[in-house]
Amino acid sequence: MIEIEDIQDSGSLKEWLDQVIEEKGEEDGRSIAVFIGHRAAMRVLPLT
Repeated sequence: MIEIEDIQDSGSLKEWLDQVIEEKGEEDGRSIAVFIGHRAAMRVLPLT
């Protein structure tokens, strides 16, 4: 399994997320994907 520390690019992130979905289910995987997307958006467009 890919560990969080091993994520270096979008390919390894996708592989890690696919493994999370397999282990924990689609609902948990989706919530993690939403969290990652939200965090990325907030880094690009901070509310000031």
